[in-house]
Amino acid sequence: METTLSDWFLSPAERGNPHTAIDRLHGDGAAWTTGNQVEVLLDGAEYFRRLHRALCGVTGGGSVRFTDWDGAPAARIFCNVASAGLTGVAADRVNRSGKPLGATVAFAWGTVVTFAGYRNSRFRVRIDERELDQVCNNVIVANCRFYASGMKIMPMADPGDGLLDVLVWGDVGKADLARNLHKLYRGTHIGHPKADISRARRIAVEPDLPLPIEADGETPGVTPVAFEVVPAALRLRAPS
Repeated sequence: METTLSDWFLSPAERGNPHTAIDRLHGDGAAWTTGNQVEVLLDGAEYFRRLHRALCGVTGGGSVRFTDWDGAPAARIFCNVASAGLTGVAADRVNRSGKPLGATVAFAWGTVVTFAGYRNSRFRVRIDERELDQVCNNVIVANCRFYASGMKIMPMADPGDGLLDVLVWGDVGKADLARNLHKLYRGTHIGHPKADISRARRIAVEPDLPLPIEADGETPGVTPVAFEVVPAALRLRAPS
């Protein structure tokens, strides 16, 4: 039996929402039009084959050991990015205030507002066998490339290489942020003279004062904190 658009789309009466204006967009009172041509641009079979290959390559995650808000030792697994310092404070601010304009705007706003009142402090950072003792803004540990709803924070990160990418932001100031915030979304900040980038299996961060940590966008506790690769941490189900 031949079907028509009305077999697939609800009529105004069927939707039962007299307050919507969508049905008034067309002269026939319908919320759809037959005047558009749809062209298939995606080969679904090939898309799922590529997706399956990519998912099979994502075999590791990271563990983070920290102090929870009650002062007790705690641990959890993170899949994407975790950090300590400015981003922990900003994530806590964003999570408390909500995201009425969307996550991208919220995290950009949270970063700028937090930076305005944030003071860099001395961090002791151990990256495998390498040690740093310096004034820092932030330490970011990444399994993947993007976080904060669009920031390309680690453009070289590979979730299947068995290593965590580490970014230690040195004593950057407000003028640095104003000049370089847009670069965080393009991944072009990696050449900044105060950006120390490396790869490691274990990272320990201990600022002079306890600072909030962030793990996959959540703020479960405070420093000191230790990050470590966990091979085969993720179990994935994908089409064969």
